[in-house]
Amino acid sequence: MYNMLLVDDEPIIVDSYYELLSDKFENKLNIEKAYSASEAIQKARNRIDILVTDIIMPRMDGYELKKEICRIWPKCHVIFLTGNDDVQYAQNAIRNGPFVDYILKTENFEMLIGAVNKAINSIENIIKTDEVLKNIQKNIKLALPLLRKELFMDIINGKNNDIENINHKFKQYDIELCIDKPVILLC
Repeated sequence: MYNMLLVDDEPIIVDSYYELLSDKFENKLNIEKAYSASEAIQKARNRIDILVTDIIMPRMDGYELKKEICRIWPKCHVIFLTGNDDVQYAQNAIRNGPFVDYILKTENFEMLIGAVNKAINSIENIIKTDEVLKNIQKNIKLALPLLRKELFMDIINGKNNDIENINHKFKQYDIELCIDKPVILLC
């Protein structure tokens, strides 16, 4: 399950979005509510995967809240909400770094559901990519001793005399030797 935090200073907005999203994403999201940015920051002690936040709030706006939450949880996906259709708010959202979507509160609930689905898909893609990278790193670690052995056998048998190539392979295979320094070979 992914953790979502809904933040708005209007309780009716938070509560209605909470009901809608809880029903729609019952098996995918653990949803928390906050009625202010300071309450949201307190709840950010737990991992936040998706932040849905109003932009205009007292004391700390949604942009500042996003920065604070993303400082704590850098992989957090952000969806901005606003009741103001002024282009300046959209521009500020874009200029304030990565976010998943920007939704007007006057738009239908399907827009919010679409944005949440987009965030979930992005998170799942990141997880899959991370797993592939971990598997690649694991396989490289398994292959490294064989590659090192093959390199040393080629050097010993005189098959590889190119100093630049050998130095490059030493770095590539994490061998802390320098080809221009003397080495005593023990078998």
